[in-house]
Amino acid sequence: MTSFKRRSMTNNGDESRSNDQHRHAILSALQSNLSLTPVQRRVMHPRNEFSYVSSPQRRFVMDLSIPGFSKISLPLPLPKVSGEWGLSTLFLRIKDSGLLILLKLLLLERSVLLVGETSEEVTACSTVLLELLHPYKWASAFMPLLPSDMLDFVSSPVPFIAGMIVDGKQHLHNIIHDYGVKDAMLQGLSIVNLVSGKLIVTREQGTSDMLRRSFQTM
Repeated sequence: MTSFKRRSMTNNGDESRSNDQHRHAILSALQSNLSLTPVQRRVMHPRNEFSYVSSPQRRFVMDLSIPGFSKISLPLPLPKVSGEWGLSTLFLRIKDSGLLILLKLLLLERSVLLVGETSEEVTACSTVLLELLHPYKWASAFMPLLPSDMLDFVSSPVPFIAGMIVDGKQHLHNIIHDYGVKDAMLQGLSIVNLVSGKLIVTREQGTSDMLRRSFQTM
């Protein structure tokens, strides 16, 4: 039995080292080969359906030259994670009407706090807000990931876009009902709750009235 355990431990150790070497080879191959040529960088999305059907589809192809792995082939242009994934996430969470309100708030230079369960989701949705403001630029504070122990930052006197990761429903509840957060919402803060898909709009009187008028028909 003892001999069997020793062999098992030895085999597991060899397998672990083999996996580490395999991962290292894959990462090295990605680091050296994962780059677009100048021509590939200039590829844009088709302007219409006819162009999409009639034009040949260009692809980014990369051969890792690693046994057991086939070539990587992706259509061009490559998707932008922070832009396309972040935008689709916001659309799915707060819908188009909520996104319009959110952009109006940012154009009014009001603060926005995004709360979600993963760093990828929070940072992507925070970053895409900057892209949606184009050609305007956000000239104030931007913190895509705010540490949970820095919640007092919501009392900042300058406008900000910030994201925060929540650890469960209770943590989310504590943030939304925090005294400092409630006070900040009276001063212009709005919250994008990516967990429940709700946009909690600021209760600042002047801003609320301005938003209400902006959606009235002429």
